[in-house]
Amino acid sequence: MSRAHTAVLAVGLGCGQLVAWAVLFYSIAVLAEPMRRELELTPGQVFGCFTGSLLIAALAAPMAGRLVDRLGGRTTLAASALAGAASFAMLARAGALRDLALAWAAAGIAMALGLYDPCFAAVGQVAKDSFRKVVTIVTLIGGFASTVCWPLTALLLRLHGWRGTCELYAIALAACAVLYLGVLPGPARSRVPRSVAPAVRAASWTPSARRQARLLAWAFAGAACVGGSMSAHIIEILLGLNVTAERALWIASSIGVLQTVGRVVDLAVNARRSPIDVGLFTFGALALAMALLAGAGPFPALVYGSIALYGLANGLVTIAKATIPTELWGFEKVGERLGTFSGPSLAARAVAPLAFALLRAEGLFIALLALATMASASLVTYLYALRHRR
Repeated sequence: MSRAHTAVLAVGLGCGQLVAWAVLFYSIAVLAEPMRRELELTPGQVFGCFTGSLLIAALAAPMAGRLVDRLGGRTTLAASALAGAASFAMLARAGALRDLALAWAAAGIAMALGLYDPCFAAVGQVAKDSFRKVVTIVTLIGGFASTVCWPLTALLLRLHGWRGTCELYAIALAACAVLYLGVLPGPARSRVPRSVAPAVRAASWTPSARRQARLLAWAFAGAACVGGSMSAHIIEILLGLNVTAERALWIASSIGVLQTVGRVVDLAVNARRSPIDVGLFTFGALALAMALLAGAGPFPALVYGSIALYGLANGLVTIAKATIPTELWGFEKVGERLGTFSGPSLAARAVAPLAFALLRAEGLFIALLALATMASASLVTYLYALRHRR
């Protein structure tokens, strides 16, 4: 693939992922309250439907990976966009809790088929030589999803109400299907070449390799649990550590910038540092960040170092999760292998906010200590999984 085609692929997929994450994952934060009021539901019922969608996505992730291998990333991503469009069209017409649950269930299927991991598998099928660079560019663009989504959704709510906003988002997701079909090569060009030596690739996927993959998947699930808890409760955590409300908002907003910084640095050094090294830094920084945060009660200045490390790690973890499997086992059945990594992380992200809230009831220090323990366990699991790698 030429440099120009690679650039078009990276930017096109990045824009598609920005829309997908913004609509399917982040918009609920703004849409939930007006939905709840009009449908006369509780916050738990609305967010319970959304949590259910994440659990459906987690269960469907391995199947989605196999579909990418069988049908190609182009078809799978286009299908995900259409499923997402259907789900938001259903949301726009929801009249009761049952309708809301069915719509978010459809969104869960769309997330399984079309968020980062299937997208990266599609990249692995058509741009092996520039895989890591494309992945990094896609995450750079997609990383602005929350930054774009929250103010845009608030504006659309004022102009069109939540039902009109859902209809507009359904159109945006449908447009992503056209985008995916345009930037990804068709089946004839994306087929795995004979020179890849399938027998050699298949031989690398031994029982030992599968055990290693499961360990790495759970290490990344631990990181997702920390990330899910922090995303949902960051303001509450900072206020509990005696940070002023104004400063807490500023610190929380800086996380997105730090994520971008981490990804830009990876783009600059990706020829000199292997994905394994990036993963080691990511898990180490996350463990240190949570340890500093847990100890920030008597020492508030530790908050700044903790958030800086957390932001960098949070930016790099997506890149590490996509590139480590291809570094270890190549691109044969890349969809299935990335799907193996995706499921536990999606499940962890779904249950983490509730689990943290329950621990928070026992005290902020207890909850933060649990995050530090989880991050440290993820680091140990990562090191153990790679202990025999030469």
